[in-house]
Amino acid sequence: MDIGGEAIDTLVGISHIRAGREMAARILAAGYCRIGFVGTHMPEDHRARKRLTGFEECLTEAGLQLEAREYYQ
Repeated sequence: MDIGGEAIDTLVGISHIRAGREMAARILAAGYCRIGFVGTHMPEDHRARKRLTGFEECLTEAGLQLEAREYYQ
């Protein structure tokens, strides 16, 4: 369920990159600036990788980066 990429004729789902960007924007709007990440191993979950990409893009635009990362199986 992902609307990123080329469709054969229909795309169903959400933009995971946009979801990641919106999560970061909410966290930043709440005033947080030391942000960590906990999530799945990216090679096994391409949608999570897209969300993290969008999340980090938004942080970078705000002049921040992730303070720490933790991955789980």
